[in-house]
Amino acid sequence: MSALAQAAKSLLLQDFVSAFFLSMRQFFAPKETINYPHEKG
Repeated sequence: MSALAQAAKSLLLQDFVSAFFLSMRQFFAPKETINYPHEKG
């Protein structure tokens, strides 16, 4: 495998993992609109 292809593969994997952890952090964060139906005016 060429060095360019290997670098691209590792970069894409790094981006995938960082995006996954960002999504999981947002998924488990406290929800801001938990009382939305009761608070809408």
